[in-house]
Amino acid sequence: MKTRDELGKQVRDIWIEWAREQLNPKPSWFVPWESLSEPDKEVDRRIGERLFKAGMLEAAELDDGEDNFSSAGKSPYVSRETILAAANNLKKEGM
Repeated sequence: MKTRDELGKQVRDIWIEWAREQLNPKPSWFVPWESLSEPDKEVDRRIGERLFKAGMLEAAELDDGEDNFSSAGKSPYVSRETILAAANNLKKEGM
């Protein structure tokens, strides 16, 4: 599982990619993760964490006992069992 900082950095990278597509982007949209204030980093961490949790829950909901990940029964990143266990933990936490 990725750390909160890794998830936050990923959110920031996507934000900067989006900013490059805009006609009149604000300079602040291009500030790299390392230069963000701690409150701005925390926002990106929370966004990344929430999206990760939502993806885990969606993966668990897709599980119908069939092999939905690959012929080996695994995602390219983590095992099916790990995804399902994490999703069940999130459900218990009320996510």
